Order: sequence, then structure tokens, then C-alpha cells
Amino acid sequence: MEMKVYFVRHGQTEFNAQNQYQPLDSSLSQKGIEQAQFVAKRLTDIQIKVVLSSNLKRAIQTAEIINEKLQKEHIQIEALREAKRPSIFIGKNKADQFVMDVMSLTEEHADDPSWHYSDEENFSDVKSRAIKALQIIASRSEDHILVVTHGEFLRFILGILLIGESLTFLEYKHIQNVLKTTNTGITVCYYEKTEWKLLTWNDHAHLP
Repeated sequence: MEMKVYFVRHGQTEFNAQNQYQPLDSSLSQKGIEQAQFVAKRLTDIQIKVVLSSNLKRAIQTAEIINEKLQKEHIQIEALREAKRPSIFIGKNKADQFVMDVMSLTEEHADDPSWHYSDEENFSDVKSRAIKALQIIASRSEDHILVVTHGEFLRFILGILLIGESLTFLEYKHIQNVLKTTNTGITVCYYEKTEWKLLTWNDHAHLP
């Protein structure tokens, strides 16, 4: 089976704009809605056969705006959700000292799949879910698939795609530090006979 998969990060939320950790039910900002409309126009010339999205509100909204143009089946998939951080982070800036201290502690224990600070997903949890998400996508019969997901989770997807299931935390950190994601950026991947190839990363030429 050959397929092209168009991964799109959801549109901007107010929490994104403020560099804050957000609740599960955060909505697109007005700018995020406009970004989704821009990327929808960009995707109209592509023969998308099905739309898959995270089941979090900001991803659903983005997918629905795009699908107003595409008019395809839209399937929500829990495995495509964003990596879950400690609930105590919600509303806090990512540069907050407490947040950075906890994240540093989390990184120190990244190689221990049983360690959690509180109610977050650890590296092993998210990596396993990224593997599952890619398996779900690869099992589809369509040849052109749109996937609306999240910035951090998309980098996990990329790590598995490029390095494989042996992806280590240090390898992931390098990807995280080097490859940034823009709201509604498009990442295009090609899949054939169990092999994934990255064609385009974070193309956001549709944004003003």
C-alpha cells in the first residue's frame, strides 16, 4: 500500500499565543480560525480521501474548518492527542521556574518507564502512543490522508518515523530542540511497504 499523509498542526489557541500549557478543551483563537481557513484553501487541490484528527477540541475545530472545503469523512482518534503534561501546569507559562524545575526532574527520569511526577504521560507513554498512531494510519486503505494533530506529538511521530521504535529520549530531545512546529504547518510523509519517508516538514507558506 502506498499513501501520502499530510500532518497538520492545529490552529493557534490563546494559550499557544501566551506560551502557556493548556487544558484539554482549549479552543482556537480568532487567529487560529483564520490559520485553519488558510490551510484549508492550501489543501483543496490535494485529493484527500479521509480526515483523521485528535479528539481534543482545538484539533477537532481545525479539522472541521478544513473539512468544510474537503467534505470528507472525519474520524476522531484518541491516539493523536497531545502529550499530556502534569495537570498542575495548566495556565502556567512554559518559562515558569516551577515548570522548568519539574520538566528537568522529568528528564532526569526519562529512561525509567515507570516514573511519573504526577498525572502526566512520560516519554515511554507518549512514544508508545506515537507508535500506535502510526500503525493506525498505516492500516488505512486511502492513498491520501489528512491528519490533524499537535506540535509536541508530531515530533514524537517524526522521531518514530525517522529513527524507529528504538527512539531514545536523547534522540527525541535533539528533534525537539531543532525541529519547531508552526500552527497549521504541514508535514508530508510517504508510506510504502512498512517504510516511512519524510517529504516536507512544517510547510507554512499559506500563512500571511
